[in-house]
Amino acid sequence: MNVSEAKEEIKRTIRMYLDKDEEGEYIVPCRERRPIYLEGAPGIGKRAVIEQAAAELEVALAVCSMAHHTRQSAMGHVCSVKKEYEGKIWLVSEYAMGEIMGAVYETMEESGEKEGILFLEEVGSASEPLMPAVLQLLQHRTLGGKRLPEGWIVAAADSLPGHKGAGRKFGSAVLDRMNCFRIEADFSVWKTYAYKQLVHGAVIAFLEINRDCFSFADAEADGGEYATPRGWQALSSAMRSYEKKGFPVDKGLVLQYIASREVAERFLAHYGMFLRQREKYSAEDLLEGENWQRILEDAARMGRSERITFSVLLREKCNYHFVDAQEQGTVLGKMEPLLRDAEEEAAREGLPLYLVLSILQERLRERRRRRRAANNLDGVRGEAYRKIDALLGSYAEAVKRENGLEQGTAYLKRECAVLEQRYEESMRKGREMLGRAAAFAEEAWGDGGEKALLLENWHPAQEKRRRTVSPEPDTI
Repeated sequence: MNVSEAKEEIKRTIRMYLDKDEEGEYIVPCRERRPIYLEGAPGIGKRAVIEQAAAELEVALAVCSMAHHTRQSAMGHVCSVKKEYEGKIWLVSEYAMGEIMGAVYETMEESGEKEGILFLEEVGSASEPLMPAVLQLLQHRTLGGKRLPEGWIVAAADSLPGHKGAGRKFGSAVLDRMNCFRIEADFSVWKTYAYKQLVHGAVIAFLEINRDCFSFADAEADGGEYATPRGWQALSSAMRSYEKKGFPVDKGLVLQYIASREVAERFLAHYGMFLRQREKYSAEDLLEGENWQRILEDAARMGRSERITFSVLLREKCNYHFVDAQEQGTVLGKMEPLLRDAEEEAAREGLPLYLVLSILQERLRERRRRRRAANNLDGVRGEAYRKIDALLGSYAEAVKRENGLEQGTAYLKRECAVLEQRYEESMRKGREMLGRAAAFAEEAWGDGGEKALLLENWHPAQEKRRRTVSPEPDTI
């Protein structure tokens, strides 16, 4: 299955394991909770799947790399403790709490979250002395005599056998005790994610044309050659930084992320074409309706690779508006109920509205701190928290100058209307630009597939705001 399918199935599994009955007891007892085991090529997104699942379900996350642990660091030092058996005092050897269980309890202590995921990376690369203890943790939820808290689930991952860095292969007796997910590279799924993350258009276009370069590993090549989805995204980030600073994007840069000289040379040749198109044609002007005929004449003479590259260049411009709308919509979707609660609390408790807003701001900051400590606050949600914090502060100051609850409430409603208008404007702009891009592709190239490429994965423009702005059940 691909990463998107794996994430949804893992989320369903976690929900099942953490579901409680009317008395607050877990329906699935601990002994029946099978560990979640992910297997796939390096860099395909195994850790990202677990991180996204934890963020969306709002459960804590503790990550440990088994390749970096010794038996002693994982299980803890051996110490002697006094215990009484049948009236006699004995010195008994026990393990102190090791770093793995320590990470779980430390996360619980700092975040206040009682439910979470213990994720063991590179589990097959654990050392031989440590492996029996790892199997004990996977199958019986104990390590060094310490039991995993009841609300925690074990997840593990390793690379597929045959890939560089892959550990030992578990036998059927072990695999039969785990929920196994074999994740495969799927460019179409990754492209949906890449558009949302504003991955560099040159990277997306190159991989659209050369899908065989998306994810591969050749252990037989001199020194080993490989490319991973993680590497392509990291290269995109580096390219944007280099372009901003005026540094040249050359082979030395590409080879830091894509370990293949041939692929690096092919990508740089394509990047040169991307730059020429970006410099010669203003995608922004075209999507605003300018220079249509002149660019249309040139587009009619483009080859397949040039068409795909130019289509991605146009789509990249549209995506900035969609991503901006998504961010604004997320903030708006959280602010509306928050301000409604503030108005109701001020009226019910007889408190000044500005004071209630300040209290909510402090609650928000504490919630943000706890989510950071729980390792389940990703970049998108973290940025939403930051913007909401700033808005609450400015609203509190403004409402303090208003005369009474009624005037303060009216002010907040006006501000919500402003946020709504900004969201709608960004979404409208993106829709209009994408519509012009599709019309241009159809007029220039007919049914060659470029129009379909442009309209691929544009569902945020079609969704209603109530579905777009609140992707997770976040609370403050």
